Amino acid sequence: MFKSSFGQEEKNFASANDFYQKKEYHKAINIYNSLLFNGQQSYEIFYNLGNCWYKLDNYPKAILYYEKAKKIDNSDEDLNYNLNVANTKISDKIEVIPVFFLKKWWLQFQNIFSEKQWALVSIIFWIFTSLGAYLFFTTRKFIVKSISFWAGVTMLIISFITGFAGYNKYKESTQNNSAIVMTAAVNVKSSPEEESTIIFVIHQGTKVNLALKINDWYKIKLANGSTGWIKEEDLEII
Repeated sequence: MFKSSFGQEEKNFASANDFYQKKEYHKAINIYNSLLFNGQQSYEIFYNLGNCWYKLDNYPKAILYYEKAKKIDNSDEDLNYNLNVANTKISDKIEVIPVFFLKKWWLQFQNIFSEKQWALVSIIFWIFTSLGAYLFFTTRKFIVKSISFWAGVTMLIISFITGFAGYNKYKESTQNNSAIVMTAAVNVKSSPEEESTIIFVIHQGTKVNLALKINDWYKIKLANGSTGWIKEEDLEII
């Protein structure tokens, strides 16, 4: 599924979409990139760029832009499906370390909405909390006072939980702590030095977490827990 965008330079964005529909993917990519260069980043642009690169069989680039879109909103089933398919096209199949079930549950819950949607939900429950407090302090009836108190406390807790989920989503979207390997094959070193020992090899399209930077070297961590050092030039930050 192809996405439309709002709040962009309408003419240029529409032109890029037209080129995509005509299968002129390089022309579409050039226009989308010009929009990004002008600071008009959006989920739709990143998603559409991912689709363009996928159609050109450049799976590492497709994964990069799908991951950029996912940082903004990872609730889109089409995005997650396309990203999963693109990951089957690359060389490395990294086995993911199982996540503790409570953390897995929280991440699934957190990913239901985008950061803006969570903020709206939190505000709505905060309004309900205020209404409960108003009733508690203004009514004289015991039953109404009791119900408004416990309803207000419940709404307050939900407001904090949803606000925290939104804050975590915001942190995910603003932190540059992951990247995609763009070099065909990369020797992962034991330390940030050219002469250090090669401990394993990874290939283009692989997602890595960035743990530390020293000069032009990054300490990376894979989904299976393996760590090592690679050059900055071999990566593109998500």
